Amino acid sequence: MPMCYEKGVAVSNGKSRAGRRAARRLGFSLIEMLVTIVIITLLIAVGLAVGREIQQSSRRQLTRTELKNLAAALSEVQRRCGRTPAMLNDFLATYQCLHAYKDSGGVWRMRPNLLTQWPTGQSVVGPIAMPGGTSMPAITQVNDAFGNPIVYVAAVAQYPRAPYAPCFVSAGPDGFLNTPDDQHSYDP
Repeated sequence: MPMCYEKGVAVSNGKSRAGRRAARRLGFSLIEMLVTIVIITLLIAVGLAVGREIQQSSRRQLTRTELKNLAAALSEVQRRCGRTPAMLNDFLATYQCLHAYKDSGGVWRMRPNLLTQWPTGQSVVGPIAMPGGTSMPAITQVNDAFGNPIVYVAAVAQYPRAPYAPCFVSAGPDGFLNTPDDQHSYDP
């Protein structure tokens, strides 16, 4: 690089060496870029794993709450009707009939109850028979927060892992009964 001398001081007509090095080093090196991508990928993976665990925990808690609500509804049916339903559809129909009324137009309606508060997507609605040969739409099947049907156990022989009956059982996240992740209405 040519130098010119003014008043006894060497002056460069370009940038100094440090300035030239800085000019060449404006971007990231390939190694720096790869390390950054790896760190971001690891953070995303950890975030997804934690998010998935939080979601599973939330579903387990919601299922536990709904099983206890069903057990409370079963207690109400036993107390008010003096009998224990033999099957889930019998229990659901009986419980909902206890909370039904005819409006002034003769149409059956439901008063608010545990089943009408069931979370969206966790129940199947169909017709149930009402007195007088009529029917009304009501819940005919309940699902846990994992999308599996909740099982009603009327007798211990139906589900050997239940210490007593009647109770309600959720198959849990794996969707299979008689596995360690099952949840029961009598769980603490």
